[in-house]
Amino acid sequence: MIDDKVLFKLLNEAKKVLLFEPNYKRKYPPLGLMKLSTLAKLNGCEVEFTRQPKKTDADLICVTTLFTYDHKITIDAVKTLQVVNPKAKMIIGGVAASVRKKDFSIGGADVLSGYSEHLDLCYPDYSIDWMIDKKWIDWSFLFTTRGCPNSCGYCFVQKIEKELMVCKEWKKGIDISKRFAMVLDNNITAFGYDHINDVANYFEKYNIKCCLDNAVDCKYINTESAKALSKIPIVKRGIRTAFDRIAEDGIFQESIETLINSGISKYNIMAYVLFNYKDTPKEANYRAKECVKLGIAPYPARYKPINSLARNIRYVSPKWTDRLAISFNHFWLMAGYYRKYDFEEYAKGEGKSRYKLTDEDWSYWNEENVADSNGERLEGRSMSNGQSSRQLPFGESRETIQRKWESDPDVLRVAHGIPQRMDRIRSLGNAIVPQVVVPIMQAIKTIEEI
Repeated sequence: MIDDKVLFKLLNEAKKVLLFEPNYKRKYPPLGLMKLSTLAKLNGCEVEFTRQPKKTDADLICVTTLFTYDHKITIDAVKTLQVVNPKAKMIIGGVAASVRKKDFSIGGADVLSGYSEHLDLCYPDYSIDWMIDKKWIDWSFLFTTRGCPNSCGYCFVQKIEKELMVCKEWKKGIDISKRFAMVLDNNITAFGYDHINDVANYFEKYNIKCCLDNAVDCKYINTESAKALSKIPIVKRGIRTAFDRIAEDGIFQESIETLINSGISKYNIMAYVLFNYKDTPKEANYRAKECVKLGIAPYPARYKPINSLARNIRYVSPKWTDRLAISFNHFWLMAGYYRKYDFEEYAKGEGKSRYKLTDEDWSYWNEENVADSNGERLEGRSMSNGQSSRQLPFGESRETIQRKWESDPDVLRVAHGIPQRMDRIRSLGNAIVPQVVVPIMQAIKTIEEI
């Protein structure tokens, strides 16, 4: 593990730096490496970028990592680099390295966990070919803030960006000769009107069209913040928010209406809809349908555990089946379907031969005590605390929620609705022995130490 001080010392001592990103799938350029390139060049270093492991005469290799489910590709690439460059010093940073530090502390490599506040002061180097699709060439990439006040169980952010702060030099991330900007903040709305207005004025001044990727949290939208957001020139579906929890029912719809009433086109708003987490299929379907009612585009986001190490292994939550999750995801990606049909109507009718859902799949769909997605607002839905879902969650005011948001939605902690659950339990008997539990507990301990 190293900190900013060691990182800058190594960069100052280096004569040549190799910047490396493993060849996993990604859309955007590696922003951390872009800033490292600027810093290295300011120190008089020669800089080279590659996505394939290679032999180099560089004395420092800086590696970035992204998704944990590209773990094997990333680890294999790092090991290959170390074999062919045994004398080069190596620093590994990025998301995956930050959340799985021990995995990447291999072969003498140093891990830079989280992000570098001092590196954030540098402007990105747009002069290098970062091997991105040509449609992104005319885009700037930047963070205007770091951190998020929420503690969502399906999100990495609080492990990496632990402090809430406005990036002092965020404007340096923008090349005003480029027509577009990707704002990568995790929750820009949590920083209030003044900051949002500052950002809006800058982009309005230079007429740079923006995408606020993952940056808009419905819990923090009010008339003031919506008015500031409406000043930003926005690309289609460039206001990206989320309706991830049924506990946000009512708050979400009110926030979207506030954005639209402020002058933001509904065609410029998109909402991620998390599913396959702790939700039921009909609950997720309700959230997606609410987006359509509001005139905005839903985007289904299938949950995968944040410690997942393989892209091709699909996680299935206790309330879903894999086939149902695949079908749900496909349906809600197709505007031509969801604007014309309800999911159940399509899956049992025109889409029956495509989805091939079985009686078991439909038993999960029809699980008891789930919301009626045909209702206008889940009227009278039975919550575990006896409240209607029209009320704000946990009996709190909206202002309280903006200060403190629970990690998990208000759901029952039982495996309700699992087919033949009691028969399965009886068949297990005393099948669990201590030796079987040991590797499970070791795995839990390893995860908690991350």
